[in-house]
Parts: sequence; structure tokens; C-alpha cells
Amino acid sequence: MTNIYIFAIVGIIVALYIIGKAIWGGEKYMIAMLMAINIVAGHYTYERVPRLLKDQVREQLEIMGVPELAE
Repeated sequence: MTNIYIFAIVGIIVALYIIGKAIWGGEKYMIAMLMAINIVAGHYTYERVPRLLKDQVREQLEIMGVPELAE
């Protein structure tokens, strides 16, 4: 990967972290958001999500318009 892609990915992760902290005030929701993004991208499956985060990840997938990925 080129450096521009690495900087872009890091920038997106930092932005999501800041948004997650501002909106929800907790890392648990940020992790759920990152897991949902990875599920949509095809890098992760809903079955691999820890039990304690399944509800939050399902909610994020519904917000993203792909609730069928949480089945």
C-alpha cells in the first residue's frame, strides 16, 4: 500500500474515534462501529462479533442500511 492510503485509513479511524467519543462517550460503541464497517467491507463476519457487542454492531449495520448482514 502506498503512504497516501495508509494516511487516509488512519485519518478515517481517528475521525470515527472522535465522532464516537463525542456522540456516545464510550469506546465500546467505537469498536462496534469499526466492526460494522469491516463487516460491510467483507473483512469480518457478524458471527465473529463478541456477544457483548452484537446489539451495538447490529444497530450500526441497520443505520448503514444493511441489516441483513447481522443475520
